Amino acid sequence: MMSLARKYPGYLLFRQIGFPKLLPLSLAVSVTHRCNARCKTCRVTKKKPDELTLNEYVAIFKSLRGGPRWVTITGGEPFMRRDLTEIGGAMAGIMEPDAITLATNAYYTDRLLSFARNVIRGHPKVRFVVNISIDGIGPAHDKIRGLPGSFERAKDSFQALKSMELANMRLGFHTVISKFNAHAIPDLLGYLKVFGADHHHFEIAQTRAELNVCNEDIAPPIETYESLVQMILERDNYKEDDFFTESVRLFRREYYRQSVKTLREKEQSVPCFAGYASAQIGPNGDVWPCCVLARPMGNLREKNYNFEAVWTSRRANAVRRAIRENGCFCPMANALYTSLLLHPPTLARVSTKHL
Repeated sequence: MMSLARKYPGYLLFRQIGFPKLLPLSLAVSVTHRCNARCKTCRVTKKKPDELTLNEYVAIFKSLRGGPRWVTITGGEPFMRRDLTEIGGAMAGIMEPDAITLATNAYYTDRLLSFARNVIRGHPKVRFVVNISIDGIGPAHDKIRGLPGSFERAKDSFQALKSMELANMRLGFHTVISKFNAHAIPDLLGYLKVFGADHHHFEIAQTRAELNVCNEDIAPPIETYESLVQMILERDNYKEDDFFTESVRLFRREYYRQSVKTLREKEQSVPCFAGYASAQIGPNGDVWPCCVLARPMGNLREKNYNFEAVWTSRRANAVRRAIRENGCFCPMANALYTSLLLHPPTLARVSTKHL
């Protein structure tokens, strides 16, 4: 937290005048486009596989040491990679972020438990947030995910992981609200509550370049999403004892409100810091400001795995300029979370709620 406080003015200046060019605060690492599911809201498996190796990731993580404080591991399905435990261990050990989020459909229970034993337990100073994807109850989930038996596998994985009682792990569910399940979200929320998860996060289905769904009709009507957000906020009536976890919860509430505003007004609800304080690395080493735009700022293989060399390039500056000029808008959680944190009025509003 102290390192963020010291860099906070720097990120504001970076977006305003282009200097200092700080490494991103938040970084998503998409380790593969492969997936065992065929979700109705995703076409990522149509992309040709091209993946960085473990050794390449080690070199990249070394170039990012002391930079990102919150890292997200995503895909495709990350556990399609049998070396994910090694990648996760290198990420935690070399980069030493404050927190790592792991997004998974939890189909591969044994691989997930191995990750927990060797990475989460092995790096007690790093907070891990494990998000298990659940988009419906029973057969409804399997149908949306295009993967028979995936609902029961996800439940089994959740219970097995929960029984490990890892002090540095927050375990919960993540649901994509789409036109395929919007009507069933209230029932799903109630059903999953009995599992005693640490959280249940929601995000609206979006057109993303990364997922090959730029022209797909997958989102529910904005009115439906807005009513569901109101319901989610009303049921989110608790307070966490841990300062860090409560901060995440409060920012999540802000995210829900701002995502509705963004979709209604069709513009950035707060200044977007994608490409300034948040970024994503694609499976092939492309660096993007976010996975919605997925406009490459450069490729790490072409820069000898030096993230800073890509981050400070002319090509990266051109992408930033387009974002700063409000050329796009979206309610993408990873990017919007960071933007809300770096929006002084929002930070002040959240801080007062802690008191």
